[in-house]
Amino acid sequence: MNKYFSAVIALIISATATAQSPMRTVLYTFEPGETLKADEYCSNLKILPNKFACLTFNAVDSTMSLVINGERITTGNAVRALYLDTENPANSIYLYGNRGEEFLYVQGEHFGPYEEIYHWGLSSETYPERPHDGTPNLDFLFNKKLFYFKNMGMMFRHDNDGTIYMCNDVVPWASINEKEQENPIFKSTKGTCGIEFVGEYHTFRFTGPGASWLTMAPPQFDGWKMFCLNNVAVADRGIAVLEYTYINETSDYKYKSYSFLYDLATQSATGFGSDEYYDPSSNTTKEISAKPIHPIRPEQFNNHIGKLSLQDKSKKHQFLCNYEYDYVMIDGKRYGKSVPVKAFYDEENNSFAWTCVEGQELVLYSYKLSDK
Repeated sequence: MNKYFSAVIALIISATATAQSPMRTVLYTFEPGETLKADEYCSNLKILPNKFACLTFNAVDSTMSLVINGERITTGNAVRALYLDTENPANSIYLYGNRGEEFLYVQGEHFGPYEEIYHWGLSSETYPERPHDGTPNLDFLFNKKLFYFKNMGMMFRHDNDGTIYMCNDVVPWASINEKEQENPIFKSTKGTCGIEFVGEYHTFRFTGPGASWLTMAPPQFDGWKMFCLNNVAVADRGIAVLEYTYINETSDYKYKSYSFLYDLATQSATGFGSDEYYDPSSNTTKEISAKPIHPIRPEQFNNHIGKLSLQDKSKKHQFLCNYEYDYVMIDGKRYGKSVPVKAFYDEENNSFAWTCVEGQELVLYSYKLSDK
């Protein structure tokens, strides 16, 4: 065998080994005592560039840290991610600080300190319970800066325009009827429009620049009686969506949600049930679709893999993982020594990829598939 032929054989063997060996990339190195908190990890599901965010827990001092793209953003024992933008971390929304001294970060603005902060419903651009129909999360669109907080044992509401209102001393997850004081006002982000309730929670005045409209939601219809007010979302352009719960003692389903869209310019109202949603882009209500309308960005913190099967675009290659096994399987072969935190197929790179914890490292593996 001549030297040239030997060199060619060696090159082929080397190339084959490289093609069949996953590439290992360290995303983050944990500090002593630190590890991934449960399964709270999200990713842009790309290999290059890989963007990710996670929450960690350190058993040494019982603190949590928010990590975005390998950088520790904040650390404390009161850290909670509400909305994460891995492409632009400054656009994220999260709670931080320590118990008894909590802060809220909303896309470049810091609020606090407060004894406690209550802010929810912002885990994605679409509602978490309906992630596949494109239903817009109205809290994300119109109520980013609306939250409840406690100081000196008293509860308050911070409205979108910065106004602070004192609330009744009840649990923050109570209905608006219970926790708000008499005739509450809800403002839009710039404060140009507002909803002010008048007496009962079905009657209110909708105001905007040069306009005022006294209107109401039906206190009862078709045997259903208004039970409580769940949510108010007011847009600066003069649109408001109010969500109520109605009750019917004789129905098999005792409670149901019903919403109303109010347009200040035309002084018109449109009612819609839980099988419809308000679409801000068209300013209309639409039926919920069974097919995805747009992807969620960023991916929610609901990433416990359990059992997962992936295929490539040709449907000829298969990736398998199972939380009961400490390895993954690609086309019948075993790889790795850890259970994945997240796994995906990257079509642009024609590769399977998975993230796992190995010792003190958060690692991304990528496996390039043959194009044949």
